[in-house]
Amino acid sequence: MAIREDLLQALQERLLRVSATGDPSLVLEQAALAQADQLVAATLHGDEADLEVLHALGWLHWYRYLALPESQRDEDLDTSVGVFTPCFISGRRSGPPPPTTPTAQGY
Repeated sequence: MAIREDLLQALQERLLRVSATGDPSLVLEQAALAQADQLVAATLHGDEADLEVLHALGWLHWYRYLALPESQRDEDLDTSVGVFTPCFISGRRSGPPPPTTPTAQGY
């Protein structure tokens, strides 16, 4: 579990820096996606969703969605919604506001 904890902490620190500075480059770096991939690989055991990991991944992809050009961000929106969904269902409500883009509204 130490690997999971280290990777999760690194991702959460990255997200906190984005939130504190408003600098989206931190989530657009290839290293951010590599961290996320490693974290997912480290938590792919058992049948139960790791809500703490899903929550961090949801924020990573939400920030990427906000930072990327409109023509490149649909995948991150879909991923963010997908990984936040189990968090919301379980009662964890700290997520981004609903998107207001035409893509997010299904137009």
